[in-house]
Amino acid sequence: RLIIFSPTADKDAKMKRYIKDKHNFEVSYYPQYTDAIMREEVANMEGDMEEWRLFQKQKSAYAKYLRCKDVDDLDMDDLEALYQIDFEKPQWKYKKEYYPSFAIVIDDHVGKKGVFGSNCTGYLSEICVTHRHISLSVYLLSQVFTNFIPKQFRGGVVNLWILFSTKSQKHKESIAEQVANKVDTETFLKVWDYATKDSPHDCLVVDYKAPSIDYMFRKGFDKLIQINDEKDNERENP
Repeated sequence: RLIIFSPTADKDAKMKRYIKDKHNFEVSYYPQYTDAIMREEVANMEGDMEEWRLFQKQKSAYAKYLRCKDVDDLDMDDLEALYQIDFEKPQWKYKKEYYPSFAIVIDDHVGKKGVFGSNCTGYLSEICVTHRHISLSVYLLSQVFTNFIPKQFRGGVVNLWILFSTKSQKHKESIAEQVANKVDTETFLKVWDYATKDSPHDCLVVDYKAPSIDYMFRKGFDKLIQINDEKDNERENP
């Protein structure tokens, strides 16, 4: 499932087409974020995960059924699962049999009340902290840094930063001071400039979960940047 909260996405022709296109996943679109909608979507996610667990149980029971010589060899749990599917091969409700995964995109919600509560006590803050437990990724899209993404999130909750070019050196320095936790600010700014110098679509990807500093910085998503000599050591992701 992909859930998009954005007051502007339905005004962009490409996004409108994307939302309406057929995908291998479900797309839900809402102009504004509310806790009520978020709770309903989380309930849907938990329902999908429960359905997946039941599907796996039915698959296992069906495989045993095909192997056994007598249904009396099956235990009661397997028989119950088989009766649920009338002893037919179980089918997952989506085209591909993937463990349920979900993504939420929150775009253009700077300064809006009810998104992040004070001191990160709101429902969305809770979801951002516990997202791994429901196989969820959260994408926060913003043209500003400090007025949208809570300070409590910048140091540890956010796993991946995707930074595009900006003409405001003051803005860049402010971001670097809070994001550059493994290198000095000056080095971080040089890497940022290098990663975004060729095109307005270029970006610096900062991976907080990288196993070492050699894998922390990327030009886009597919080229690693080694900070000792960015240009000479640019290479595709192995």
